[in-house]
Amino acid sequence: VFYKSSPSELQEFKKFVANMKNYDVVIDGLNVAYSVGTKQSPKVLAFFVKSVVKHFVNKNKKVLLLGRTHMRKWPPSVWSYISENSDCFLAQTLSQDDPYLLYCALHCGINTIIVTRDLMRSHLFKLSDASLKILFNRWLLQNQYQVLHINENGKVYFKYPLPYSRTTQ
Repeated sequence: VFYKSSPSELQEFKKFVANMKNYDVVIDGLNVAYSVGTKQSPKVLAFFVKSVVKHFVNKNKKVLLLGRTHMRKWPPSVWSYISENSDCFLAQTLSQDDPYLLYCALHCGINTIIVTRDLMRSHLFKLSDASLKILFNRWLLQNQYQVLHINENGKVYFKYPLPYSRTTQ
Protein backbone atom coordinates (compact mmCIF):
# COMPACT_ATOMS: atom_id res chain seq x y z
CA VAL A 1 0.00 0.00 0.00
CA PHE A 2 2.91 2.39 0.65
CA TYR A 3 4.07 2.30 -2.97
CA LYS A 4 1.16 4.60 -3.70
CA SER A 5 0.70 6.42 -0.37
CA SER A 6 2.46 7.02 2.93
CA PRO A 7 1.86 5.70 6.46
CA SER A 8 0.75 9.15 7.65
CA GLU A 9 -1.69 9.51 4.77
CA LEU A 10 -3.16 6.08 5.47
CA GLN A 11 -3.64 7.01 9.14
CA GLU A 12 -5.32 10.25 8.09
CA PHE A 13 -7.62 8.28 5.78
CA LYS A 14 -8.50 5.79 8.55
CA LYS A 15 -9.42 8.70 10.82
CA PHE A 16 -11.51 10.24 8.02
CA VAL A 17 -13.37 6.95 7.45
CA ALA A 18 -14.00 6.48 11.18
CA ASN A 19 -15.93 9.78 11.22
CA MET A 20 -17.36 9.46 7.71
CA LYS A 21 -21.06 9.95 6.99
CA ASN A 22 -22.96 7.94 4.43
CA TYR A 23 -22.65 9.76 1.13
CA ASP A 24 -24.95 9.50 -1.85
CA VAL A 25 -22.20 10.45 -4.30
CA VAL A 26 -18.43 9.93 -4.32
CA ILE A 27 -16.60 12.04 -6.91
CA ASP A 28 -13.14 11.36 -8.32
CA GLY A 29 -12.14 15.03 -8.37
CA LEU A 30 -9.10 14.93 -10.62
CA ASN A 31 -10.69 12.48 -13.01
CA VAL A 32 -13.63 14.87 -13.43
CA ALA A 33 -11.30 17.86 -13.76
CA TYR A 34 -9.13 16.19 -16.37
CA SER A 35 -12.10 14.95 -18.40
CA VAL A 36 -11.49 18.01 -20.60
CA GLY A 37 -7.77 17.33 -20.90
CA THR A 38 -4.74 18.01 -18.75
CA LYS A 39 -3.66 21.17 -20.57
CA GLN A 40 -6.44 23.34 -19.12
CA SER A 41 -5.94 26.16 -16.63
CA PRO A 42 -6.67 25.54 -12.93
CA LYS A 43 -9.67 27.85 -13.32
CA VAL A 44 -11.24 25.56 -15.97
CA LEU A 45 -10.41 22.39 -14.00
CA ALA A 46 -11.98 23.86 -10.86
CA PHE A 47 -15.07 24.97 -12.80
CA PHE A 48 -15.64 21.40 -13.99
CA VAL A 49 -15.43 19.95 -10.49
CA LYS A 50 -17.62 22.73 -9.07
CA SER A 51 -20.24 22.06 -11.76
CA VAL A 52 -20.42 18.36 -10.88
CA VAL A 53 -20.61 19.07 -7.14
CA LYS A 54 -23.33 21.67 -7.79
CA HIS A 55 -25.29 19.21 -9.95
CA PHE A 56 -25.59 16.75 -7.07
CA VAL A 57 -26.04 19.38 -4.35
CA ASN A 58 -29.02 20.72 -6.33
CA LYS A 59 -30.48 17.20 -6.15
CA ASN A 60 -30.05 17.21 -2.33
CA LYS A 61 -27.33 14.55 -2.41
CA LYS A 62 -24.58 14.25 0.19
CA VAL A 63 -21.32 14.56 -1.73
CA LEU A 64 -17.81 13.31 -0.99
CA LEU A 65 -14.98 14.56 -3.19
CA LEU A 66 -11.69 12.70 -3.34
CA GLY A 67 -8.76 14.50 -4.88
CA ARG A 68 -5.23 15.66 -4.29
CA THR A 69 -3.79 18.36 -2.05
CA HIS A 70 -2.76 20.61 -4.95
CA MET A 71 -6.47 21.21 -5.67
CA ARG A 72 -6.45 23.66 -2.74
CA LYS A 73 -4.46 26.01 -4.99
CA TRP A 74 -7.40 26.34 -7.38
CA PRO A 75 -9.13 29.76 -7.50
CA PRO A 76 -10.37 30.48 -3.95
CA SER A 77 -13.95 31.37 -4.90
CA VAL A 78 -14.43 28.06 -6.71
CA TRP A 79 -12.56 25.95 -4.16
CA SER A 80 -14.57 27.49 -1.32
CA TYR A 81 -17.83 26.46 -3.04
CA ILE A 82 -16.53 22.90 -3.48
CA SER A 83 -15.29 22.57 0.10
CA GLU A 84 -18.43 24.14 1.62
CA ASN A 85 -20.82 21.93 -0.35
CA SER A 86 -19.01 18.62 -0.19
CA ASP A 87 -16.77 16.80 2.23
CA CYS A 88 -13.27 16.43 0.83
CA PHE A 89 -10.46 13.98 1.33
CA LEU A 90 -7.31 15.12 -0.40
CA ALA A 91 -4.46 12.65 -0.88
CA GLN A 92 -0.87 13.71 -1.43
CA THR A 93 0.00 14.75 -4.97
CA LEU A 94 1.92 11.56 -5.76
CA SER A 95 -0.56 9.18 -4.15
CA GLN A 96 -3.04 7.10 -6.07
CA ASP A 97 -6.53 8.03 -4.93
CA ASP A 98 -8.51 5.22 -6.61
CA PRO A 99 -8.28 2.80 -3.65
CA TYR A 100 -9.58 5.55 -1.35
CA LEU A 101 -12.39 6.29 -3.80
CA LEU A 102 -13.44 2.65 -4.06
CA TYR A 103 -13.26 2.09 -0.32
CA CYS A 104 -15.41 5.14 0.43
CA ALA A 105 -17.98 4.28 -2.22
CA LEU A 106 -18.32 0.68 -1.04
CA HIS A 107 -18.35 1.75 2.61
CA CYS A 108 -21.28 4.12 1.95
CA GLY A 109 -23.48 1.39 0.54
CA ILE A 110 -24.42 -0.53 -2.54
CA ASN A 111 -26.41 2.35 -4.10
CA THR A 112 -23.72 5.01 -3.79
CA ILE A 113 -23.07 6.85 -7.05
CA ILE A 114 -19.44 6.98 -8.14
CA VAL A 115 -18.47 9.75 -10.58
CA THR A 116 -15.40 8.89 -12.62
CA ARG A 117 -14.47 7.97 -16.16
CA ASP A 118 -11.94 5.45 -14.85
CA LEU A 119 -13.00 1.90 -15.70
CA MET A 120 -11.00 0.54 -12.73
CA ARG A 121 -9.57 -2.29 -14.85
CA SER A 122 -6.37 -2.54 -12.81
CA HIS A 123 -8.41 -2.96 -9.61
CA LEU A 124 -10.67 -5.52 -11.29
CA PHE A 125 -7.60 -7.43 -12.47
CA LYS A 126 -6.25 -7.66 -8.90
CA LEU A 127 -9.32 -9.59 -7.73
CA SER A 128 -8.42 -13.29 -7.82
CA ASP A 129 -11.92 -14.72 -7.32
CA ALA A 130 -13.95 -14.81 -10.56
CA SER A 131 -17.24 -14.26 -8.71
CA LEU A 132 -15.81 -11.13 -7.05
CA LYS A 133 -14.76 -9.83 -10.47
CA ILE A 134 -18.30 -10.30 -11.75
CA LEU A 135 -19.80 -8.57 -8.68
CA PHE A 136 -17.33 -5.67 -8.87
CA ASN A 137 -17.95 -5.16 -12.56
CA ARG A 138 -21.73 -5.31 -12.08
CA TRP A 139 -21.57 -2.82 -9.19
CA LEU A 140 -19.46 -0.43 -11.25
CA LEU A 141 -21.78 -0.71 -14.28
CA GLN A 142 -24.83 0.01 -12.11
CA ASN A 143 -23.40 2.89 -10.05
CA GLN A 144 -20.91 4.76 -12.24
CA TYR A 145 -21.72 8.13 -13.77
CA GLN A 146 -19.22 9.29 -16.39
CA VAL A 147 -18.90 12.98 -17.26
CA LEU A 148 -19.38 13.43 -21.00
CA HIS A 149 -19.52 17.20 -21.26
CA ILE A 150 -19.96 20.34 -19.18
CA ASN A 151 -21.15 23.43 -21.02
CA GLU A 152 -20.06 27.01 -20.32
CA ASN A 153 -23.07 27.50 -18.00
CA GLY A 154 -22.03 24.55 -15.85
CA LYS A 155 -24.70 22.10 -17.03
CA VAL A 156 -23.31 18.59 -16.68
CA TYR A 157 -24.02 15.82 -19.16
CA PHE A 158 -23.41 12.29 -17.91
CA LYS A 159 -23.25 8.84 -19.33
CA TYR A 160 -25.62 7.18 -16.88
CA PRO A 161 -25.57 3.54 -15.85
CA LEU A 162 -27.89 1.31 -17.82
CA PRO A 163 -31.25 0.76 -16.09
CA TYR A 164 -30.89 -2.99 -16.58
CA SER A 165 -28.26 -5.67 -16.19
CA ARG A 166 -26.18 -6.54 -19.25
CA THR A 167 -25.91 -10.18 -18.26
CA THR A 168 -27.86 -13.04 -19.73
CA GLN A 169 -31.00 -13.78 -17.75
